Amino acid sequence: MTTITSLGIGDKLSADGFVMPLFIMAAGEMAPYRDEFDRLEQIAGKQASQVGLMNLHKQNERIWELVHHPNVLAAVTAVLGPDLLLLGSHFFCKYPDIAESYVSWHQDVTYWGLNPPKAVTLWLSIDGADVENGCMRFIPGSHHRGILPHGKAQRTGNLLSVNQEIPSELIDEREAIDVELPPGSASLHHGILIHGSNPNRSNRRRCGLTVRFTSTDVSPVKNDPDAVQWKPILIQGVDRFGHFDLDPWPAFTMKPNKITSPLVRPFSEAEPYTQEEPGEASFRWLIKKDEIPGLQVGLVELHGPIHKTPASHDEFHQAYLIQSGQGTIHVGDKRHRVDGPTVVVIPKNTRHSVELVAGEQLRYMFVNQYRT
Repeated sequence: MTTITSLGIGDKLSADGFVMPLFIMAAGEMAPYRDEFDRLEQIAGKQASQVGLMNLHKQNERIWELVHHPNVLAAVTAVLGPDLLLLGSHFFCKYPDIAESYVSWHQDVTYWGLNPPKAVTLWLSIDGADVENGCMRFIPGSHHRGILPHGKAQRTGNLLSVNQEIPSELIDEREAIDVELPPGSASLHHGILIHGSNPNRSNRRRCGLTVRFTSTDVSPVKNDPDAVQWKPILIQGVDRFGHFDLDPWPAFTMKPNKITSPLVRPFSEAEPYTQEEPGEASFRWLIKKDEIPGLQVGLVELHGPIHKTPASHDEFHQAYLIQSGQGTIHVGDKRHRVDGPTVVVIPKNTRHSVELVAGEQLRYMFVNQYRT
């Protein structure tokens, strides 16, 4: 598997508003994911598959593999840091035999309802994108202009959901560059970068998966009827802010044989927590060594106080995988030394007391959450 290097990604995106190409996987590795989109396309039909296949990572294992691919997360981490929210995923597909569809010049975060408006979009090429089949186009450095006014596109065929468009007098298309990407490669762009795409004038399909991310310090804008109502997933790191009502990881990411205690069950199978009085409880969580290469410690048992709390985001035990590095994890008043791949379960209501202290940087990711 290709391993992405994050060196310079953050600086380049800050300066230019985008980074490309990012080699997420080899073209041959993309083949089973293209087959899966072909299957989804047959079910939904071409018309609906243009822009109608959204957030399938919550139900489809193949799409989930793409949105939390290690190279995708490495690239996004280089820009937003380790604590990441996956806002959503969305296939954009242009067909040569459907009326000329295009994407008008726009900025992503205009209607996203984020405060501050900090987000990035990774566009992963499924089929291959070039000038002829309508690849994306960027205006380098345009994110420095801030959020521009958007009106309604007068030209038919705009694939954007609310038909938004930056007025032509604010755009100099001579500055635009074409974002040509082979299958398995991606671009990453700033949420305020001006971008769009032309119609597909080839005899080939052009399909790409957009994956939207923000960081956990960002909050949703309240009382804005035009804003997107997100239900993000904490896909990596720790949420120390609790600004969003998060969705759990998909049920298919957790296999029944990973649970070794009746006290802890997958969220989708667990009953609501109803304990009336504070008490002590233990949590045991197992990942088989053959499921994660290099896993040294497959079982971590933590003991901690359980307190009744009305806050929904305090009702879950959080499971994390320490992927690499050495250091100490502080959970309440307890310390746990980790060295290499380790699974750790953080009891509910202690998330703010978790601190990572590392002799070398710890790389970690959120695995799942549980309710007892």
